[in-house]
Amino acid sequence: MHFKKKFIPVLLFLLFAGTLYSIYEFGIKATYEDLIAEKEEEFRRQENIVIAPPPEPVKMFGFGKPFHVNLADKKKNHSVHFVMSLGYDKNNSALGEELLFLKDNLESIIKIVAGEKYKKDLESAMQKINMFEEMKSLINMILKSGKIIEVYFESFELK
Repeated sequence: MHFKKKFIPVLLFLLFAGTLYSIYEFGIKATYEDLIAEKEEEFRRQENIVIAPPPEPVKMFGFGKPFHVNLADKKKNHSVHFVMSLGYDKNNSALGEELLFLKDNLESIIKIVAGEKYKKDLESAMQKINMFEEMKSLINMILKSGKIIEVYFESFELK
C-alpha cells in the first residue's frame, strides 16, 4: 500500500512533465524555429546580399556634365537627372582613350536607356542599379580595348 501512495504522485509528475515537454518541443519550440527560418528566408529573398572582397581600384571616366533625360511616361512629364561616371581598369590607358573618343556615342546610349524608362521603373534602389547595369552592358558591347567594370553615380533625382 505504501508503494502505491508514492507511485501515483510520481506517475502524475511524470505525466505532467511529459505534457509540458511535448508542448514545448512540438508547439512553442517548433513554431519559434519555423518563424526564425521563415524570417531568414524572407531576408535572403529581399536583400540577396553577397559578401565579396572589395573591388580593385579603378580609373574613372566622367562625362563632365549631368544628364537630364525625359522619361517615357505619356500622361505626366517625368524626367531623371543624374551625374555618373564609368570605372575601368586603371592599367588600361587604351580604354581611357577609347572612352574619350566614343564619349558622344556613350552619352547617346545612356540617354536612350534612361529615356525608355518610366517613373515607376526607377523608384527603388535596385531598379536604378539595374538601369545602370543595362547601360554598362550596352557600352561594353561597343568597346574594343576593354570593359567597364563599374558604373558610379554621384546624384540621382527623379522628377
